Amino acid sequence: MLRSLVGSEMCIRDSPKLVLQPTHEMELNETPLFLRYSYMAASQTNGSTFTSPYGRSSAADASAPPPPKDLYAIGLQDNNIQLFYADSNKPFLTLYGHKLTPTDVCFSSDGNLIASVGLDKSLRFWGADFGDCHKAIHAHDDYITRVQFVPSTHYVVTCSLDGSVKHWDGDNWTMIQMFRFHQRGLYGLAISGNGSYFASAGVDRCIRIAKRTDEMLFPEEEESRITQEAMDNESARRAALQKLDEKGVEVGVPSTVTTASANAAETLMDALDMVSSEVQRMGTVNASGDGGHVQEQNTALLLKNRTVWEYLWGVLESIRPSELRHCLGSLTSIHLTALVQYLSLIHISE
Repeated sequence: MLRSLVGSEMCIRDSPKLVLQPTHEMELNETPLFLRYSYMAASQTNGSTFTSPYGRSSAADASAPPPPKDLYAIGLQDNNIQLFYADSNKPFLTLYGHKLTPTDVCFSSDGNLIASVGLDKSLRFWGADFGDCHKAIHAHDDYITRVQFVPSTHYVVTCSLDGSVKHWDGDNWTMIQMFRFHQRGLYGLAISGNGSYFASAGVDRCIRIAKRTDEMLFPEEEESRITQEAMDNESARRAALQKLDEKGVEVGVPSTVTTASANAAETLMDALDMVSSEVQRMGTVNASGDGGHVQEQNTALLLKNRTVWEYLWGVLESIRPSELRHCLGSLTSIHLTALVQYLSLIHISE
């Protein structure tokens, strides 16, 4: 037995190995945020039909030209996603459309469909042949961190900092199901090779695994459930506002707010949310006895290689002075407190 083991080890050591050899090098004008490679199974490259996990099949358009097999995608800080040929590093396509920085991209198994998500809270489906955007969906209430196709289908799963995981149909652009496994934001998502299991992980330090069952799922019923839940939440919010109004507490925003100032307030709140997420992720919040100050941290990729102060100052400079007053008046108390806290960085630096 010992000789057999030693002999097997010798055979393993003497067997030939694959060698990785650098072939190409390329410089980018923007800092890459992520890199994803396209994987297409050999059985999916001939236009064959593949079965979805929900009993119906999806097929690639036979009239469409077959997409290149070996591609990789890079997310850039200019809000675009660029595709390259993997064998030559030559540019293939550029996907334009995200209003904020993209966070992830994924290729379908047959290589005909691309899904991307970003900090603009949108899920976008693209054609891999010409790079046209099939559909843009406001998918989550907070930043979307990951997207992944279910193998051998056009179904995708997304996760977000709002703590939810959503299942989407990439052919008719509808949501199939929503899960709320976590109480806080999600950063990790993985799907098994046969699509039977998927796992999610987030800042609550929990990993949760879901299993696909044989139970029939009707997206219409799921949509009705989510709509009813949203209506219940809206009714509760209106009741709370009415109670505050009865007590004489001023609610709402000034009546002179214009569309431009409302858009500026939305942009500023998105910037504050991005800064808060980045500060929490980098662990740079220093709680002190005098109310807490945010220390000046290193530059972050999501802030376009700028500090918190530089990033927020750039956003404030983009707002017209005539709109700034009503913009600040439209901020929520949480965002206003965060803005004052981050602006105190200039006093710390001085």
